[in-house]
Amino acid sequence: MIDLVPFDLQRDLRRLLQIASEARAARSSDFVHPGGLQWLLRRSGQPGFEVHLIGRDPLAFVVNDSGYVIVTCAPEHASRRLEILALIEERLRLAGTSLIELSVWEDDADLRDALVARGYGWSGT
Repeated sequence: MIDLVPFDLQRDLRRLLQIASEARAARSSDFVHPGGLQWLLRRSGQPGFEVHLIGRDPLAFVVNDSGYVIVTCAPEHASRRLEILALIEERLRLAGTSLIELSVWEDDADLRDALVARGYGWSGT
């Protein structure tokens, strides 16, 4: 069972940034814009924008910006990103979202193949 914990800027920012930096260094982050996370977090609390930590001792975080989804796991939990994505897909489906956009490194063939198997298409952007 995965705990989805709503992000609290004061309580959780340090852990979120630690996960993000470790994932970026290990190239296990699906989010490819280095400054974009900080830019996105300015939208915290606005409609259509959610950030959740995964687990009480967070192993990952998820950003949902009106269907643009970022799943970032601590490197030692990178193998769980599809499990976490499945949880987010279900939440979004129940909320009426029919289109989800993800970022994937072009050279991450394993993830791209796994996403195609889940019904995702390659947009080329």
